[in-house]
Amino acid sequence: MEKSRVHLKSLRVKLPYGFKNKAERFLRDIAAREKLHKNIFIIFVNDSYIKKLNKVFLGKNKPTDVLSFDLGNEAEIYVSVDTAKRMALKFGVSPELELIRYALHGLLHIAGYDHKKSSMEPFMQKEEEDYLKIWESLY
Repeated sequence: MEKSRVHLKSLRVKLPYGFKNKAERFLRDIAAREKLHKNIFIIFVNDSYIKKLNKVFLGKNKPTDVLSFDLGNEAEIYVSVDTAKRMALKFGVSPELELIRYALHGLLHIAGYDHKKSSMEPFMQKEEEDYLKIWESLY
């Protein structure tokens, strides 16, 4: 596969009006910058759905913000819309910004960034913040 393909889907959740198209374009550009040559599916779900995934794959029986799975030629990133809305309210930001933050975070994990490695955490945070500044300047 030559270039990144990013597909956004929502399962039983409603995304902000116009968000899907903007986010798909933006995340496709980021995937290309990160040289991710694969099909990437970003699936927006509710807390109940992501809680089940978190329990099955990480053994944690609670919802989380984002889960990412690198499957070789494809990747799946699950984003909790419920968590994004709660955190957006808590931090005084738009739900769109929090949703794109989670999707971007998952994408960076697919690109090989790992904040659990202390040496990589500051670098991953800086990349995330730099990309979010681009998002904010565009939208």
